[in-house]
Amino acid sequence: RITDGAMLTRCHVGQSTVIGHGYSASDSFFGCNCQAENGEACAIFAGPYTVTHHKSTLLIGGMFSFMNAGSNTNQSNHIYKLGHAHHGSLERGCKTASGAHILWPARIGAFSMIMGHYGAHADTSIFPFSYLVEQQGVNYLIPGIALRNVGTLRDIRKWPERDGRPDSIPRQDQIVFDAYSPYTVGKMVRARALLTDLLTQEPESENEILWQGLHLKRKAAKAGIEFYRLAIDRFLGEQLWMQLENKKDFSGETLYSALRPTEEYDAEWCDLSGLLAPRSVIRRLTEDLTEKRLDGTDDFNRRCSAIRTRYPDYAWSRAWHLIHEMYPQASGETFISTVCPTLIRRWKNASLSLHDQILADARKEFAPAVRVGFGIDGYDTEAEADFLAVRGRAEEHELLRALERQQNEMERQAEYWIQRLES
Repeated sequence: RITDGAMLTRCHVGQSTVIGHGYSASDSFFGCNCQAENGEACAIFAGPYTVTHHKSTLLIGGMFSFMNAGSNTNQSNHIYKLGHAHHGSLERGCKTASGAHILWPARIGAFSMIMGHYGAHADTSIFPFSYLVEQQGVNYLIPGIALRNVGTLRDIRKWPERDGRPDSIPRQDQIVFDAYSPYTVGKMVRARALLTDLLTQEPESENEILWQGLHLKRKAAKAGIEFYRLAIDRFLGEQLWMQLENKKDFSGETLYSALRPTEEYDAEWCDLSGLLAPRSVIRRLTEDLTEKRLDGTDDFNRRCSAIRTRYPDYAWSRAWHLIHEMYPQASGETFISTVCPTLIRRWKNASLSLHDQILADARKEFAPAVRVGFGIDGYDTEAEADFLAVRGRAEEHELLRALERQQNEMERQAEYWIQRLES
């Protein structure tokens, strides 16, 4: 829907996307389920679920998806040398805080938050779920911290629910909504190795590490290694659990053979505007496209749909090989009776740890300090009553209750599979 005096020049507007309230855009692409109001876009690729609502927000010369642009967010695509020659990318799920300014070129890792003036020109794509924070003119990288943020979880849960495309219409955008995917997990594996190297290269007496113009506090780097370990354990255990759910024969050798992936393996993955797939698969698609071996856009859409359908098998192939990199000697009966229970235990512990931290973050929204705006004409008792009437209690909140139910289900599933595999 294009309404309310929106002005578009040479733009593509995707399915179930809403542009209105005087928004202006030129030479830009908007994927499905985007919302653009009040502000301005120039020469952007806005993948699915890109959202911008504020008059003072400018998106220019960049690639985004699953993004939420804060008020007064903007980017600079020239450094006063050869004109507007620079561009950048915010990978899926990024957010900008109010007043965030990004100096292109830059590339920001998936599900990251940018706060303040960012001018480091760094490529943080191997650090998903991070914060990029400006403090007194210095850009700090806090790797993996968003994994414990309830806001990140809320975003991840809401996107599938807000898909407004009717089932009766062929979908032009093929989307994989998984946050823990081979795309992000592969980067986490590399990030852990890099953070470990950075910590060993600098003496313990140094509290900060400098990388690509970004500052990392030693404590944050160590925490990032642990956050990414938890996320990797959760991904691998979840992938194994989904495979076991579909298998009937639990004799060691037979089950090991049945678990072998049917799809090709590729450690490198791409995010094709919401569609996650191995790089080799996307490369074949682009080669067929450029060599004109596809019969029009319908054929292209069918190929993308087929890739989306095969995503679970591609993901398991990546997980299978990553597991065998961690346990190179395991196979057959040993893999089933030893490695699989270990992976399930690590999945349970990682999931519960992340859930506990997310719940703790969510409960901050019910702390006394948050109630300062309630009970305008009264005292503490009126403020508390007003807050409870509007926001309710933490133990009654729908999202928190859903997380607690999920925790209990994870524990139940983990104990079931550990007992079955070991026996």
